[in-house]
Amino acid sequence: MKSLNTFKSKYAQNRFIKLLTLTLLLFYLAISTQAGTLDPTFGNGGYVSMRVRNSSDVVGKLLIQPDGKILTIGASDLGQSPTTGYRVDSLVIRCNTDGTLDTSFGNGGIVLTDLAASSRLISAVLQPDGKIVAVGAYYGVNQQRDFLVVRYLSNGNLDTSFGNNGIVITDFGLSSGGEQSEVVALLPDGKVIVGGSSLNSIVVARYNENGLLDQTFGTNGSVIVNLDGGSFTRTLIVLSDGKFILACYPFTLVKFMPNGAIDTGFGVDGRIVLPFQNIDMTVQDLMLQPDGKFLIGGGARGYFEHSDYCLSRLNSDGTLDTTFGVNGLAKVDFASNHDSLYRTKLLPNGNIVAVGIADCSHANQSVSYIAIGLYETDGRLKSKTIVKSLGSNLPSALEIQTDGKILVAGHSSPKLFVSRFSNITNDVTPPLIYDFDGDGNTDFGVYRKISGRTSWNIPLSNFTFTPYTLTKEFGLDEDILAPADFDGDGKTDLGVFRPSTGTWWHSWSPGPASDNFRAFQWGLAGDVPVAADYDGDAKADYAVFRPDNGVWYINNSSDGSNRFVKWGLAGDKPLIGDFDGDNKCDVAVWRPSNGVWYVMRSSDNQFTFFQFGVNGDKPVEADYDGDGKTDFAVYRPNEGMWYVWKSVSSSFNAVRWGISTDIPTVGDYDGDGKFDYAVYRQSERLWYVLKSSDNTYFTHQSGDDSYLPIQGN
Repeated sequence: MKSLNTFKSKYAQNRFIKLLTLTLLLFYLAISTQAGTLDPTFGNGGYVSMRVRNSSDVVGKLLIQPDGKILTIGASDLGQSPTTGYRVDSLVIRCNTDGTLDTSFGNGGIVLTDLAASSRLISAVLQPDGKIVAVGAYYGVNQQRDFLVVRYLSNGNLDTSFGNNGIVITDFGLSSGGEQSEVVALLPDGKVIVGGSSLNSIVVARYNENGLLDQTFGTNGSVIVNLDGGSFTRTLIVLSDGKFILACYPFTLVKFMPNGAIDTGFGVDGRIVLPFQNIDMTVQDLMLQPDGKFLIGGGARGYFEHSDYCLSRLNSDGTLDTTFGVNGLAKVDFASNHDSLYRTKLLPNGNIVAVGIADCSHANQSVSYIAIGLYETDGRLKSKTIVKSLGSNLPSALEIQTDGKILVAGHSSPKLFVSRFSNITNDVTPPLIYDFDGDGNTDFGVYRKISGRTSWNIPLSNFTFTPYTLTKEFGLDEDILAPADFDGDGKTDLGVFRPSTGTWWHSWSPGPASDNFRAFQWGLAGDVPVAADYDGDAKADYAVFRPDNGVWYINNSSDGSNRFVKWGLAGDKPLIGDFDGDNKCDVAVWRPSNGVWYVMRSSDNQFTFFQFGVNGDKPVEADYDGDGKTDFAVYRPNEGMWYVWKSVSSSFNAVRWGISTDIPTVGDYDGDGKFDYAVYRQSERLWYVLKSSDNTYFTHQSGDDSYLPIQGN
């Protein structure tokens, strides 16, 4: 404790309290901008989560009423009962605009429909009179599935004028497993078209306003179409001329005449098998644009087991719209194991919102997050975010409010959830995270200099099913390691700075298929590379600190402009961090001679001077409390102590973690958004990590004793 007392006395000697009073007001006023900003006026910080009964609940569809109230359509699992056996009941919930339950609807805002057998709702549509038509599956004898159509009054009661007291169950006699309704559309005359599936067939039925099958449609009110390779109906779109299109999993669009006959003038015999099957794209959604073009969303498989978000656009005649994306296709890698787009919607300005999952599973942990992409009208990605703050979720429904706010609903076992976002902005990769595969976890990367070359060895943690270690020679013996996310895809790129030529060399998103690299001249011999995102475009900028004149030289990736900032002296340690939480790295140094941190805040170009540490300490700046701001922190080797000033609580923390010969390797190894205390012990080839998520520790062995950790060097 002697050194800690000495440490505290230095605060007094440097008038710590006075400095803090002068600087903290401005320093801590900056609020972290969360990518995919949750609307704090909705639910609990933008998120509503509920569990209707003791088991689990799921969501199939969201609807927004003209008064702004929100309907959630799905099912509630009753679980196993000794009297009824296993049961699932149809579920409708109505919330007010602020996310609270609307107690004027059903029983306190909730309607459970008991059909004396299992049932679930998958989709729904609102009638102009406020009635709700919902469709799904009824599980009869031996769990045989039948079409289910239910109509509710605007107060949640069953509409007894429809079918049998508000319920219609239709058995079309197909296959041993039966059939289920999955999509529904309302016609101008009040009739409804319902689409569904049965093994390798799709079924379309049209019902009159009273719930009876419309005998003028198809054969006795229904049409059955065989599709090879399996089928699930994903979307039903009714066109202005009364014709309608069904989007069917995995690759098929089918167009019908108003009377149920196949429109043979569309594609081949009324069908279009999407023209990019070689990409192995699955179709999850179809959307009609105001100009008559069709937007298709799903997942396109990439290398190994990885799949990417995929959007494509067809012209009104079904041909590929090559003006969209790249030759009609827009693919986005959300930097996870498996990305899949589930739902798409248009914003009032014509931009496209897509929601799905980013499977960031790693090691023995299965985690899927909400992934949201915002696209320009021509398919160019505008911004994307993986919403980790809400934990593991499976989104299944998307709606856009009239004010442009975005509603996303789904399942977060065992609860259902509804969330609202006010905008979608790019995820910002935390400085110094060293996440080479983009799963949100720091990777255990090591390197060594051998035979005049720099050899990298990085186990990529997001390759859950096929473990993959990136082993690559990249750089020369003289090079200084400078990895960063230069292309803004959420993955750290291999990077080096070559002092003899002042040249940067970096790869693009390392992976099994990546051999691309770029060279850029920026700097001189003696410069210290400090690549980071200084302009807030989610891409690392080429930047160096020149100790002999104390100038920072920054090349902004957003527009190619240059910035020169005099900030520091010879002997100062340049820092990489976002100390004010504005998603831009600040120009900052730590001065060993007096232990003072000198920060030029990018948010307002004002200064923060903060005394923290003594000569001999190693600065280990990072976001330890998860508030989006880099914290002042030092590692004291002779004590094996970490000293951290946490910005979220303005509190001091001291943790013993390491020995004098350890190399501090700070990073977010557990992916919880908070950096962990970590060291690498070269003599044992072991990493020691104290996890911030649960305060437990683990070790990881990597390389041999000729390797050094990438982080910390």
